[in-house]
Amino acid sequence: MLGPVVVGAYELESNVAKWPRIVVGDEVRTYLQKATTAPSDHVGDGGQQLARKLLSTLVTSEDGSTMIDFLSKSFRDVCGPASAENVHKANRFVLAERDRWRMVDDERGRKLADRYETLARYFERRSHLW
Repeated sequence: MLGPVVVGAYELESNVAKWPRIVVGDEVRTYLQKATTAPSDHVGDGGQQLARKLLSTLVTSEDGSTMIDFLSKSFRDVCGPASAENVHKANRFVLAERDRWRMVDDERGRKLADRYETLARYFERRSHLW
């Protein structure tokens, strides 16, 4: 048996995500917003601060869905400057895969090329942070 949370996660993954990213439902943002002002006896010590930090990692993407902004300043601050090289390597991989799938002239190739193109645009918009 599957509960509504698992079904909702599956629907986000299969119908909304479309490219490599972590999409979250509106309920997550609402919960975190409420937790930022909740009494400490409800969220524990540091709960409000953690909720604010997590809320700062959420962004509305170009298709209107909420996703974890894994290339955000918040993530960079946690990971440190040493991670910048990994981000640059990932970006080079994304661009290479986009170009590779553009060369495949079938439905799968077009689908994957489009997904990598969307991911490449995300990297481009966030490159100044890394």
